[in-house]
Amino acid sequence: MASPRVFCNAESQSGVYHVVSRGVDRQFRFGDAEKEAFVGIMKAFARFHQVEILTFCVMGNHFHLLVRVPERPAGFDLSFEAVMGLWEKAVGGAWLKGVKRQFEIFDLNGSGEAGREAWRQQMLERMFSLSTFMKSLKQRFTAWFNRRNGRVGTLWEGRYKSVVVQDEECALRTMGT
Repeated sequence: MASPRVFCNAESQSGVYHVVSRGVDRQFRFGDAEKEAFVGIMKAFARFHQVEILTFCVMGNHFHLLVRVPERPAGFDLSFEAVMGLWEKAVGGAWLKGVKRQFEIFDLNGSGEAGREAWRQQMLERMFSLSTFMKSLKQRFTAWFNRRNGRVGTLWEGRYKSVVVQDEECALRTMGT
């Protein structure tokens, strides 16, 4: 069983982290098109999850991210439309069809508004979390990569690795040289 993640704060995942994830078998699979797609997906999911990408490096078989996960503001809330807009930018139109189909099912069974609100609350809970950001990013990129290359299965070598960065300024100076 994997050991539990270590986060800066006991009540949240806020903090600055250096994150690394390697491709399975450390094979060099990521060319320019793959790197460009990864960066686009990463930025869209960072916006959705309210995570700030400080700097990053995508290489042929792995990536490094320096991210800041802010503390969830007291009373943080977004309208259904705002959450849906962020989600659409993160997953794209094709994936959004499934969500809209679920809303149609809610309408058919009489739980339309309650179902939409439950979905909105679930999406809000995913924000300000390194774990859900990384899960979403790696899953979405894997789906894109596998569909594009006619393959199935895992693309990543296990869980991502993360290290808490105590001094953000020092980390930025080190990564900038």
